Amino acid sequence: MFMASHYRLVPVKKPSFREQPKMTRLRGTPGLVLLVMVMLCACFGTVQAAYHLPHANTLLLRYECPEALFVFGASMVDTGNFLASLPHTGTLSVESWPYGMNFFGVPSGRFADGRVLVDYFSQAFQFPLLTPYFRSVAADFRRGANFAYAGSPILDNPVSLIRYHIKVQEQLFLKFKKDALGVLKQSSTGIVSCKTAFLPQSEETFNKGLYIFRYNLRNDFADLLRTGAISLSEARDVYSAKLAAAIGDTVQSMYGNGARQFFLFKSPALGCAPELLTVYANDTSLHKSEHGCVRELNDISDAFNAHLVTVASNLRANLSEAIIFLFDFAAAQREVWDAPSKYGFAKEKLLRACCGIGGRYNYDKSRSCTAAYTENGQSKTVGACADPDQHVNWDGIHDTEAYSRVMATFALTGQFLDPPFNLKEKCHLDFSKFRGANVTSSYPDFIFPS
Repeated sequence: MFMASHYRLVPVKKPSFREQPKMTRLRGTPGLVLLVMVMLCACFGTVQAAYHLPHANTLLLRYECPEALFVFGASMVDTGNFLASLPHTGTLSVESWPYGMNFFGVPSGRFADGRVLVDYFSQAFQFPLLTPYFRSVAADFRRGANFAYAGSPILDNPVSLIRYHIKVQEQLFLKFKKDALGVLKQSSTGIVSCKTAFLPQSEETFNKGLYIFRYNLRNDFADLLRTGAISLSEARDVYSAKLAAAIGDTVQSMYGNGARQFFLFKSPALGCAPELLTVYANDTSLHKSEHGCVRELNDISDAFNAHLVTVASNLRANLSEAIIFLFDFAAAQREVWDAPSKYGFAKEKLLRACCGIGGRYNYDKSRSCTAAYTENGQSKTVGACADPDQHVNWDGIHDTEAYSRVMATFALTGQFLDPPFNLKEKCHLDFSKFRGANVTSSYPDFIFPS
């Protein structure tokens, strides 16, 4: 089991939101170093900081593109589990306009104005958009399934209202795999029956899948900190390591069940979300970063990210056939925030929610996106801004479709990725659908690479 005690967590200098990673030095003669770097660049794209090149060299040279995607996490990648598992009352924000206003044109069960990060993965691989595990109608699991559930913490905790933490999602996946393979085995004919037509067609599909983990640290820390269950220092120094270890434990378990490819996401800076900026706006004991984020909250996500690097390193050392990609979300975030206009975003809107109302960050918990309220005797509803594509944040907590598009492009082209492997080139990914049905052509060229 990959528990926290199994890791030797060496002291790590926590990077600031600004600090950029440094290049790992290659030792050897100048000629040999140059030859190695040329070979690696040819195979894996631009060599970036602190990447584990021996691991990339031994496994990625024989890389096989995934046949399916299996997703674990929370609302940032939930494609409908939260909504599908609850009665449709018409009172949930995610089932109301303007959620889904871009691309889908209607609420789709996603906590965004349109697509979420993993939708771009599906489209790039030319797979159907992932069906949430809990959907019982029009389900298509041929190219994978989504087990992410909005509000899910990585670890179960006493104040969380959502119990679909990482171990529950793992168990749901194992049940799904067992049931799917059982149905396939029971099929008596050589022709795929109606029962099996929309299931993964073999155990090999599971084994050759890409297992994606994208959690939102807000779900693990916001309520624990609010209720005083843990302090800021405990969150940074103790709990962050437990969360990283839980992901490692699940990866090892999945590996034991045949999975070989994993895509882990580090956390973006925790203290930059409009929700938490609003919660801590009047706390004079806290400090702001140069981008206006809460530095002490960023320290928590920095600590978690450092521990996740250690976890990934140990997994690579112990799981000889595992390919583990680690995306540095915080570094990618810094890139965008340092030059927002390059990626189509407005600098003055980086800390403001698109769908919200009130205050410096356009967020009010009592009047969140889609909420009804009364003003001057008139009934109103909190709606979206006119330019969601210039915002990185949708509703105070979640990413906009535009921001997810940029992050997916980074990840799939090997930028801010350890190892820096270009999946677009290797697997001939198709980014043409990234433009979407309702997206204009006014974006910078970077966002729509050919």
